[in-house]
Amino acid sequence: MKKIVIFDGDCPFCNRSVMWLAEMDTDNDFLFVSNLSQKGREILNRHHLERVTLDSIIVWVEGRFYTKAKAIAVYLTETNKWPVLQFILKITPSCISNFLYDMVASVRKKIIRNSCALPEQKIRTKFIIQ
Repeated sequence: MKKIVIFDGDCPFCNRSVMWLAEMDTDNDFLFVSNLSQKGREILNRHHLERVTLDSIIVWVEGRFYTKAKAIAVYLTETNKWPVLQFILKITPSCISNFLYDMVASVRKKIIRNSCALPEQKIRTKFIIQ
């Protein structure tokens, strides 16, 4: 089964970030789904993660869910991208990396207020739209 990234579909910053992550996934290992979509809500409800997605990206790999900075670290490791950032996240205590993640998350809707870029076709195939 494919690995899944669940993101805040109501956040322009999150949408842009996920487009960038999808472009980085050159091996097409991941599918991306908004927490607002039917499939996204179904996954969240089935695993009792409804409240988690309000302030965190969720990455699902091999039956395990990861959130916040750990989700980013797992994604980078799985896609084998940005080894320096992988290393930094690996050596940084989770309390510090999650604190920084939470700081960005608290202002994420102010960083990019509008604009919803339409990805090219090869990127669109990575998104679950239901």
